[in-house]
Amino acid sequence: MRTNRTRSPLLLVTLAAFVALAVVALPSVAHADEGDIFARALSKGGAAGVLLAFGAAYLAGLAAAATPCVYPMIGITVSVFGAKQAKSRGEAMLVSAMFVMGIAALYVPLALIVSLSGSVWGRALSNPWVSGTLALIFGAMAASMFGAFELSLPSSLQNRLAQVGGVGPKGAFLLGLVSGLIASPCTTAPFASILGSFGTSGVALGTFSVFLFSIGLGTPFFFVGAFAARMPKPGVWMSYVKSVFGVILMVIAIGYLKPAIPALKHLAKPGSTFGMITGVAAVFGLLIGAIHLSFGEGSPFQRIRKTVGVLAAVGGGFLFLQWTQIPKPEIVATADPSVPAKPGAPKPVVWTTDEAAARKTAATEKKPMLIDFTADWCAACKELEKNTFTTEKFWKAAERFVTLRIDGTDQDNEIFDKNSKAYGVQGLPALVILDSKGQQAKVFKKKPETEELTSALEQVN
Repeated sequence: MRTNRTRSPLLLVTLAAFVALAVVALPSVAHADEGDIFARALSKGGAAGVLLAFGAAYLAGLAAAATPCVYPMIGITVSVFGAKQAKSRGEAMLVSAMFVMGIAALYVPLALIVSLSGSVWGRALSNPWVSGTLALIFGAMAASMFGAFELSLPSSLQNRLAQVGGVGPKGAFLLGLVSGLIASPCTTAPFASILGSFGTSGVALGTFSVFLFSIGLGTPFFFVGAFAARMPKPGVWMSYVKSVFGVILMVIAIGYLKPAIPALKHLAKPGSTFGMITGVAAVFGLLIGAIHLSFGEGSPFQRIRKTVGVLAAVGGGFLFLQWTQIPKPEIVATADPSVPAKPGAPKPVVWTTDEAAARKTAATEKKPMLIDFTADWCAACKELEKNTFTTEKFWKAAERFVTLRIDGTDQDNEIFDKNSKAYGVQGLPALVILDSKGQQAKVFKKKPETEELTSALEQVN
Protein backbone atom coordinates (compact mmCIF):
# COMPACT_ATOMS: atom_id res chain seq x y z
CA MET A 1 0.00 0.00 0.00
CA ARG A 2 2.78 2.38 0.78
CA THR A 3 4.31 1.85 -2.63
CA ASN A 4 1.00 2.63 -4.32
CA ARG A 5 0.57 5.88 -2.36
CA THR A 6 4.05 6.92 -3.39
CA ARG A 7 3.58 6.03 -7.01
CA SER A 8 0.27 7.85 -7.46
CA PRO A 9 1.62 11.36 -6.87
CA LEU A 10 4.70 10.38 -8.87
CA LEU A 11 2.55 9.37 -11.82
CA LEU A 12 0.58 12.60 -11.48
CA VAL A 13 3.70 14.76 -11.50
CA THR A 14 5.20 12.81 -14.41
CA LEU A 15 1.96 13.18 -16.34
CA ALA A 16 1.97 16.92 -15.68
CA ALA A 17 5.53 17.11 -16.97
CA PHE A 18 4.68 15.31 -20.19
CA VAL A 19 1.53 17.38 -20.67
CA ALA A 20 3.65 20.48 -20.20
CA LEU A 21 6.06 19.09 -22.79
CA ALA A 22 3.20 18.60 -25.22
CA VAL A 23 1.82 22.10 -24.76
CA VAL A 24 5.01 24.08 -24.22
CA ALA A 25 7.71 22.31 -26.20
CA LEU A 26 6.57 23.42 -29.59
CA PRO A 27 9.32 24.43 -31.87
CA SER A 28 9.68 28.15 -31.73
CA VAL A 29 9.00 30.88 -29.27
CA ALA A 30 10.35 33.58 -31.52
CA HIS A 31 9.09 32.42 -34.89
CA ALA A 32 5.95 30.46 -34.45
CA ASP A 33 5.33 29.59 -38.08
CA GLU A 34 5.34 26.04 -36.81
CA GLY A 35 2.90 27.26 -34.22
CA ASP A 36 3.22 27.12 -30.46
CA ILE A 37 0.21 25.83 -28.60
CA PHE A 38 -0.40 29.03 -26.62
CA ALA A 39 -0.72 31.32 -29.65
CA ARG A 40 -2.43 28.63 -31.73
CA ALA A 41 -4.99 27.93 -29.03
CA LEU A 42 -5.79 31.61 -28.64
CA SER A 43 -5.87 32.13 -32.40
CA LYS A 44 -8.67 29.59 -32.69
CA GLY A 45 -10.84 31.97 -30.70
CA GLY A 46 -13.59 31.17 -28.27
CA ALA A 47 -13.52 30.12 -24.66
CA ALA A 48 -12.11 26.67 -25.47
CA GLY A 49 -8.94 28.10 -27.01
CA VAL A 50 -8.35 30.47 -24.13
CA LEU A 51 -8.94 27.77 -21.53
CA LEU A 52 -6.55 25.41 -23.33
CA ALA A 53 -3.81 28.04 -23.38
CA PHE A 54 -4.34 28.99 -19.74
CA GLY A 55 -4.45 25.32 -18.70
CA ALA A 56 -1.14 24.79 -20.47
CA ALA A 57 0.40 27.69 -18.55
CA TYR A 58 -0.79 26.24 -15.23
CA LEU A 59 0.51 22.76 -16.05
CA ALA A 60 3.86 24.21 -17.08
CA GLY A 61 4.19 25.77 -13.63
CA LEU A 62 3.13 22.55 -11.94
CA ALA A 63 5.73 20.61 -13.92
CA ALA A 64 8.41 23.17 -13.01
CA ALA A 65 7.63 22.53 -9.34
CA ALA A 66 8.80 18.93 -9.83
CA THR A 67 12.34 19.92 -10.81
CA PRO A 68 15.36 19.62 -8.49
CA CYS A 69 15.59 23.41 -8.17
CA VAL A 70 12.13 23.62 -6.64
CA TYR A 71 10.93 20.32 -5.23
CA PRO A 72 13.44 19.93 -2.37
CA MET A 73 12.56 23.45 -1.20
CA ILE A 74 8.89 22.70 -0.52
CA GLY A 75 9.02 21.14 2.95
CA ILE A 76 11.74 23.48 4.26
CA THR A 77 10.12 26.60 2.82
CA VAL A 78 6.71 25.80 4.30
CA SER A 79 8.25 25.41 7.74
CA VAL A 80 10.05 28.74 7.39
CA PHE A 81 6.96 30.86 6.67
CA GLY A 82 5.04 29.22 9.51
CA ALA A 83 2.16 27.36 7.87
CA LYS A 84 2.74 24.33 10.10
CA GLN A 85 2.61 26.53 13.19
CA ALA A 86 -0.70 28.15 12.20
CA LYS A 87 -3.45 28.07 14.85
CA SER A 88 -6.19 27.12 12.41
CA ARG A 89 -6.70 25.69 8.93
CA GLY A 90 -7.87 29.09 7.75
CA GLU A 91 -4.66 30.76 8.94
CA ALA A 92 -2.55 28.05 7.30
CA MET A 93 -4.38 28.58 4.02
CA LEU A 94 -3.91 32.34 4.23
CA VAL A 95 -0.19 32.11 4.89
CA SER A 96 0.28 29.53 2.13
CA ALA A 97 -1.74 31.61 -0.33
CA MET A 98 0.39 34.67 0.45
CA PHE A 99 3.50 32.65 -0.37
CA VAL A 100 2.04 31.75 -3.77
CA MET A 101 1.13 35.41 -4.36
CA GLY A 102 4.75 36.27 -3.64
CA ILE A 103 5.86 33.97 -6.46
CA ALA A 104 3.36 35.65 -8.77
CA ALA A 105 4.65 39.07 -7.72
CA LEU A 106 8.04 38.15 -9.17
CA TYR A 107 6.94 36.68 -12.50
CA VAL A 108 3.84 38.71 -13.44
CA PRO A 109 5.62 42.10 -13.78
CA LEU A 110 8.06 40.50 -16.22
CA ALA A 111 5.12 39.23 -18.27
CA LEU A 112 3.55 42.69 -18.14
CA ILE A 113 6.69 44.25 -19.60
CA VAL A 114 6.84 41.72 -22.43
CA SER A 115 3.11 42.03 -23.16
CA LEU A 116 3.31 45.83 -23.27
CA SER A 117 6.17 45.58 -25.72
CA GLY A 118 3.72 44.04 -28.21
CA SER A 119 5.08 43.63 -31.71
CA VAL A 120 8.39 45.23 -30.71
CA TRP A 121 9.30 41.96 -28.98
CA GLY A 122 8.51 39.82 -31.98
CA ARG A 123 10.21 42.11 -34.48
CA ALA A 124 13.38 42.20 -32.38
CA LEU A 125 13.43 38.41 -32.41
CA SER A 126 13.46 38.48 -36.22
CA ASN A 127 17.01 39.82 -36.11
CA PRO A 128 19.43 36.90 -36.79
CA TRP A 129 21.92 38.21 -34.24
CA VAL A 130 19.29 38.45 -31.51
CA SER A 131 17.72 35.08 -32.26
CA GLY A 132 21.14 33.44 -32.69
CA THR A 133 22.22 34.68 -29.27
CA LEU A 134 19.02 33.39 -27.72
CA ALA A 135 19.58 30.03 -29.43
CA LEU A 136 22.97 29.78 -27.73
CA ILE A 137 21.45 30.70 -24.36
CA PHE A 138 18.66 28.16 -24.64
CA GLY A 139 21.10 25.52 -25.87
CA ALA A 140 23.30 26.12 -22.82
CA MET A 141 20.26 25.90 -20.55
CA ALA A 142 19.31 22.60 -22.19
CA ALA A 143 22.81 21.27 -21.56
CA SER A 144 22.39 22.24 -17.91
CA MET A 145 19.11 20.34 -17.72
CA PHE A 146 20.84 17.26 -19.12
CA GLY A 147 23.52 17.51 -16.41
CA ALA A 148 26.43 19.11 -18.30
CA PHE A 149 26.79 21.65 -15.48
CA GLU A 150 24.80 23.00 -12.58
CA LEU A 151 22.93 26.25 -13.11
CA SER A 152 22.02 27.78 -9.77
CA LEU A 153 22.45 30.80 -7.57
CA PRO A 154 25.43 30.77 -5.19
CA SER A 155 24.57 28.87 -1.99
CA SER A 156 25.50 31.85 0.17
CA LEU A 157 23.01 34.04 -1.70
CA GLN A 158 20.35 31.34 -1.53
CA ASN A 159 20.77 31.10 2.25
CA ARG A 160 20.50 34.86 2.71
CA LEU A 161 17.40 35.05 0.50
CA ALA A 162 15.76 32.17 2.36
CA GLN A 163 15.95 34.17 5.61
CA VAL A 164 13.85 37.02 4.21
CA GLY A 165 10.45 37.74 5.71
CA GLY A 166 9.94 35.55 8.74
CA VAL A 167 6.74 33.91 9.95
CA GLY A 168 3.25 35.14 8.99
CA PRO A 169 1.46 36.41 5.87
CA LYS A 170 3.91 39.24 5.20
CA GLY A 171 6.91 36.98 5.66
CA ALA A 172 5.32 34.30 3.48
CA PHE A 173 4.75 36.83 0.69
CA LEU A 174 8.35 38.04 0.78
CA LEU A 175 9.66 34.49 0.96
CA GLY A 176 7.56 33.58 -2.07
CA LEU A 177 9.07 36.50 -3.93
CA VAL A 178 12.65 35.39 -3.28
CA SER A 179 11.84 31.69 -3.69
CA GLY A 180 10.77 32.42 -7.25
CA LEU A 181 14.22 33.88 -7.80
CA ILE A 182 15.98 30.90 -6.19
CA ALA A 183 13.96 28.51 -8.38
CA SER A 184 14.65 30.48 -11.57
CA PRO A 185 17.30 28.10 -13.02
CA CYS A 186 14.62 25.42 -13.42
CA THR A 187 11.66 27.67 -14.21
CA THR A 188 13.28 29.66 -17.00
CA ALA A 189 12.40 27.14 -19.73
CA PRO A 190 8.60 27.10 -19.37
CA PHE A 191 8.47 30.73 -18.24
CA ALA A 192 10.36 31.93 -21.32
CA SER A 193 8.19 29.77 -23.54
CA ILE A 194 5.04 31.38 -22.20
CA LEU A 195 6.52 34.87 -22.44
CA GLY A 196 7.45 34.38 -26.05
CA SER A 197 4.12 32.82 -26.93
CA PHE A 198 2.04 35.57 -25.38
CA GLY A 199 4.37 38.42 -26.29
CA THR A 200 2.03 39.60 -29.06
CA SER A 201 -1.27 38.51 -27.54
CA GLY A 202 -2.08 41.51 -25.41
CA VAL A 203 -1.50 42.66 -21.88
CA ALA A 204 -4.37 40.80 -20.21
CA LEU A 205 -3.67 37.40 -21.77
CA GLY A 206 0.09 37.70 -21.35
CA THR A 207 0.06 38.61 -17.70
CA PHE A 208 -2.75 36.28 -16.69
CA SER A 209 -1.08 33.31 -18.34
CA VAL A 210 2.09 33.90 -16.33
CA PHE A 211 -0.05 34.40 -13.22
CA LEU A 212 -1.44 30.90 -13.80
CA PHE A 213 2.10 29.62 -14.33
CA SER A 214 2.98 31.08 -10.92
CA ILE A 215 -0.08 29.45 -9.35
CA GLY A 216 0.95 26.11 -10.84
CA LEU A 217 4.46 26.53 -9.47
CA GLY A 218 3.10 27.38 -6.04
CA THR A 219 0.40 24.69 -5.90
CA PRO A 220 2.53 22.06 -4.07
CA PHE A 221 3.65 24.69 -1.53
CA PHE A 222 0.03 25.64 -0.92
CA PHE A 223 -1.22 22.10 -0.34
CA VAL A 224 1.71 21.16 1.88
CA GLY A 225 1.29 24.35 3.92
CA ALA A 226 -2.50 24.52 4.07
CA PHE A 227 -3.34 20.82 4.43
CA ALA A 228 -0.09 19.29 5.69
CA ALA A 229 -0.07 17.13 2.56
CA ARG A 230 2.78 14.69 2.11
CA MET A 231 4.85 14.84 -1.04
CA PRO A 232 6.69 11.90 -2.65
CA LYS A 233 10.30 11.64 -1.61
CA PRO A 234 12.82 13.30 -3.93
CA GLY A 235 14.37 10.78 -6.26
CA VAL A 236 15.49 9.94 -9.75
CA TRP A 237 12.09 10.92 -11.15
CA MET A 238 13.09 14.58 -10.75
CA SER A 239 15.85 14.08 -13.30
CA TYR A 240 13.14 12.87 -15.67
CA VAL A 241 11.40 16.22 -15.33
CA LYS A 242 14.67 18.04 -16.00
CA SER A 243 15.18 15.96 -19.13
CA VAL A 244 11.69 16.93 -20.30
CA PHE A 245 12.65 20.59 -20.03
CA GLY A 246 15.99 19.83 -21.66
CA VAL A 247 14.17 18.55 -24.73
CA ILE A 248 11.90 21.60 -24.63
CA LEU A 249 14.85 23.97 -24.56
CA MET A 250 16.64 22.22 -27.42
CA VAL A 251 13.56 22.46 -29.62
CA ILE A 252 13.19 26.13 -28.77
CA ALA A 253 16.88 26.74 -29.52
CA ILE A 254 16.47 25.25 -33.00
CA GLY A 255 13.43 27.46 -33.54
CA TYR A 256 15.48 30.55 -32.69
CA LEU A 257 18.04 29.59 -35.37
CA LYS A 258 15.61 30.02 -38.25
CA PRO A 259 16.42 33.69 -39.02
CA ALA A 260 20.12 32.80 -39.22
CA ILE A 261 19.54 29.50 -41.06
CA PRO A 262 16.49 29.99 -43.34
CA ALA A 263 16.79 26.40 -44.61
CA LEU A 264 15.30 25.25 -41.29
CA LYS A 265 11.96 26.69 -42.43
CA HIS A 266 11.82 24.39 -45.41
CA LEU A 267 12.90 21.02 -44.01
CA ALA A 268 9.39 19.66 -43.60
CA LYS A 269 7.75 18.05 -46.61
CA PRO A 270 4.04 17.67 -47.35
CA GLY A 271 2.40 14.28 -47.19
CA SER A 272 1.36 11.90 -44.44
CA THR A 273 4.53 9.79 -44.81
CA PHE A 274 6.78 12.60 -43.62
CA GLY A 275 4.52 13.32 -40.67
CA MET A 276 4.40 9.65 -39.70
CA ILE A 277 8.18 9.20 -39.91
CA THR A 278 8.99 12.30 -37.85
CA GLY A 279 6.29 11.54 -35.30
CA VAL A 280 7.56 7.98 -34.86
CA ALA A 281 11.12 9.31 -34.54
CA ALA A 282 10.08 11.64 -31.71
CA VAL A 283 8.24 8.86 -29.85
CA PHE A 284 11.15 6.48 -30.43
CA GLY A 285 13.51 9.04 -28.89
CA LEU A 286 11.35 9.33 -25.79
CA LEU A 287 11.06 5.56 -25.40
CA ILE A 288 14.71 4.69 -26.00
CA GLY A 289 16.02 7.00 -23.29
CA ALA A 290 15.64 10.75 -23.92
CA ILE A 291 13.81 11.16 -20.61
CA HIS A 292 14.44 8.19 -18.33
CA LEU A 293 18.20 7.67 -18.88
CA SER A 294 21.04 9.90 -17.70
CA PHE A 295 24.26 11.18 -19.25
CA GLY A 296 25.96 11.08 -15.84
CA GLU A 297 25.00 7.58 -14.72
CA GLY A 298 24.74 4.11 -16.17
CA SER A 299 26.82 2.17 -18.66
CA PRO A 300 28.37 3.66 -21.83
CA PHE A 301 25.66 1.89 -23.83
CA GLN A 302 22.95 3.64 -21.78
CA ARG A 303 24.61 6.99 -22.42
CA ILE A 304 24.63 6.27 -26.12
CA ARG A 305 20.93 5.44 -25.88
CA LYS A 306 20.36 8.73 -24.10
CA THR A 307 22.19 10.62 -26.84
CA VAL A 308 20.28 8.89 -29.62
CA GLY A 309 17.03 9.41 -27.75
CA VAL A 310 17.58 13.15 -27.28
CA LEU A 311 18.57 13.64 -30.92
CA ALA A 312 15.54 11.68 -32.15
CA ALA A 313 13.09 13.37 -29.78
CA VAL A 314 14.34 16.88 -30.58
CA GLY A 315 14.84 16.41 -34.32
CA GLY A 316 11.71 14.34 -34.85
CA GLY A 317 9.59 16.64 -32.70
CA PHE A 318 10.81 19.79 -34.44
CA LEU A 319 10.21 18.39 -37.92
CA PHE A 320 6.84 16.91 -36.99
CA LEU A 321 5.64 20.26 -35.70
CA GLN A 322 6.88 21.97 -38.86
CA TRP A 323 4.96 19.40 -40.88
CA THR A 324 1.73 20.13 -39.03
CA GLN A 325 1.84 23.70 -40.38
CA ILE A 326 2.15 22.77 -44.05
CA PRO A 327 -1.14 23.35 -45.91
CA LYS A 328 -2.80 20.21 -47.17
CA PRO A 329 -1.74 19.22 -50.71
CA GLU A 330 -5.23 19.84 -52.09
CA ILE A 331 -5.20 23.39 -50.70
CA VAL A 332 -1.75 24.08 -52.17
CA ALA A 333 -2.90 22.78 -55.55
CA THR A 334 -6.11 24.83 -55.45
CA ALA A 335 -4.19 27.99 -54.55
CA ASP A 336 -1.78 27.49 -57.46
CA PRO A 337 -2.88 29.81 -60.31
CA SER A 338 -1.48 27.32 -62.86
CA VAL A 339 -4.02 24.69 -61.76
CA PRO A 340 -7.44 25.09 -63.43
CA ALA A 341 -10.16 25.91 -60.92
CA LYS A 342 -13.38 23.94 -60.68
CA PRO A 343 -16.24 25.35 -62.76
CA GLY A 344 -18.00 28.06 -60.77
CA ALA A 345 -15.48 27.94 -57.93
CA PRO A 346 -14.09 31.26 -56.64
CA LYS A 347 -10.51 32.09 -57.55
CA PRO A 348 -7.80 32.05 -54.85
CA VAL A 349 -7.00 35.44 -53.38
CA VAL A 350 -3.76 36.90 -54.70
CA TRP A 351 -2.11 39.28 -52.25
CA THR A 352 -0.11 42.25 -53.42
CA THR A 353 2.70 43.81 -51.40
CA ASP A 354 2.86 47.05 -53.40
CA GLU A 355 0.91 49.55 -51.30
CA ALA A 356 0.93 52.36 -53.88
CA ALA A 357 -0.30 50.08 -56.67
CA ALA A 358 -3.00 48.57 -54.45
CA ARG A 359 -4.37 51.94 -53.39
CA LYS A 360 -4.30 53.22 -56.99
CA THR A 361 -6.23 50.16 -58.22
CA ALA A 362 -8.80 50.49 -55.43
CA ALA A 363 -9.33 54.20 -56.19
CA THR A 364 -9.45 53.80 -59.97
CA GLU A 365 -11.77 50.80 -60.00
CA LYS A 366 -13.73 51.98 -56.94
CA LYS A 367 -13.13 48.70 -55.11
CA PRO A 368 -12.98 48.06 -51.37
CA MET A 369 -9.63 46.98 -49.94
CA LEU A 370 -8.51 44.41 -47.38
CA ILE A 371 -5.18 45.03 -45.66
CA ASP A 372 -3.46 42.16 -43.86
CA PHE A 373 -0.77 43.10 -41.33
CA THR A 374 1.50 40.10 -40.82
CA ALA A 375 5.02 38.98 -39.83
CA ASP A 376 7.08 35.80 -39.82
CA TRP A 377 7.07 35.69 -36.02
CA CYS A 378 3.26 35.98 -35.70
CA ALA A 379 1.74 32.54 -35.01
CA ALA A 380 -1.87 33.70 -35.35
CA CYS A 381 -1.01 35.30 -38.71
CA LYS A 382 0.16 31.91 -39.94
CA GLU A 383 -3.07 30.37 -38.69
CA LEU A 384 -4.99 32.90 -40.77
CA GLU A 385 -2.91 32.09 -43.84
CA LYS A 386 -3.35 28.36 -43.41
CA ASN A 387 -6.93 27.98 -42.19
CA THR A 388 -8.83 31.10 -43.33
CA PHE A 389 -7.19 32.62 -46.40
CA THR A 390 -7.18 29.21 -48.15
CA THR A 391 -10.93 28.58 -47.83
CA GLU A 392 -13.34 29.00 -50.74
CA LYS A 393 -15.69 30.88 -48.42
CA PHE A 394 -13.05 33.56 -47.91
CA TRP A 395 -12.12 33.60 -51.61
CA LYS A 396 -15.74 34.23 -52.54
CA ALA A 397 -16.16 37.05 -50.03
CA ALA A 398 -12.84 38.70 -50.95
CA GLU A 399 -12.95 38.35 -54.76
CA ARG A 400 -14.22 41.93 -55.24
CA PHE A 401 -11.56 43.38 -52.90
CA VAL A 402 -8.09 44.67 -53.58
CA THR A 403 -6.00 42.63 -51.14
CA LEU A 404 -2.83 44.17 -49.70
CA ARG A 405 -0.38 42.40 -47.39
CA ILE A 406 1.98 44.50 -45.28
CA ASP A 407 4.84 42.54 -43.68
CA GLY A 408 6.21 43.78 -40.36
CA THR A 409 8.99 41.21 -40.01
CA ASP A 410 11.62 43.79 -40.95
CA GLN A 411 12.17 46.23 -38.10
CA ASP A 412 12.89 49.05 -40.57
CA ASN A 413 9.76 48.69 -42.71
CA GLU A 414 8.51 52.29 -43.01
CA ILE A 415 5.35 51.23 -44.84
CA PHE A 416 4.37 48.92 -42.00
CA ASP A 417 5.09 51.57 -39.37
CA LYS A 418 3.16 54.25 -41.26
CA ASN A 419 0.07 52.12 -41.84
CA SER A 420 0.00 50.51 -38.41
CA LYS A 421 0.07 53.97 -36.84
CA ALA A 422 -2.62 55.26 -39.21
CA TYR A 423 -5.03 52.43 -38.36
CA GLY A 424 -4.13 52.04 -34.69
CA VAL A 425 -2.57 48.61 -35.11
CA GLN A 426 -0.43 47.81 -32.06
CA GLY A 427 -0.11 44.04 -32.27
CA LEU A 428 -0.53 41.21 -34.75
CA PRO A 429 -2.48 39.80 -36.40
CA ALA A 430 -4.51 42.74 -37.66
CA LEU A 431 -6.86 43.19 -40.61
CA VAL A 432 -8.21 46.49 -41.92
CA ILE A 433 -11.19 46.71 -44.28
CA LEU A 434 -11.68 49.88 -46.35
CA ASP A 435 -14.84 50.56 -48.34
CA SER A 436 -14.92 51.58 -52.01
CA LYS A 437 -14.52 55.24 -50.99
CA GLY A 438 -11.31 54.47 -49.10
CA GLN A 439 -12.95 54.95 -45.70
CA GLN A 440 -12.15 52.63 -42.80
CA ALA A 441 -15.06 50.20 -42.38
CA LYS A 442 -13.73 47.60 -39.97
CA VAL A 443 -10.54 46.79 -38.04
CA PHE A 444 -9.76 43.38 -36.57
CA LYS A 445 -7.03 43.67 -33.93
CA LYS A 446 -6.99 39.93 -33.26
CA LYS A 447 -7.57 36.85 -35.38
CA PRO A 448 -11.21 36.70 -36.47
CA GLU A 449 -13.15 33.54 -37.09
CA THR A 450 -13.62 32.75 -40.77
CA GLU A 451 -17.37 33.41 -40.56
CA GLU A 452 -16.80 36.69 -38.73
CA LEU A 453 -14.32 37.91 -41.35
CA THR A 454 -16.36 36.84 -44.38
CA SER A 455 -19.50 38.43 -42.90
CA ALA A 456 -17.66 41.73 -42.44
CA LEU A 457 -16.37 41.58 -46.02
CA GLU A 458 -19.83 40.90 -47.41
CA GLN A 459 -21.29 43.94 -45.63
CA VAL A 460 -18.78 46.42 -47.08
CA ASN A 461 -19.68 48.35 -50.23
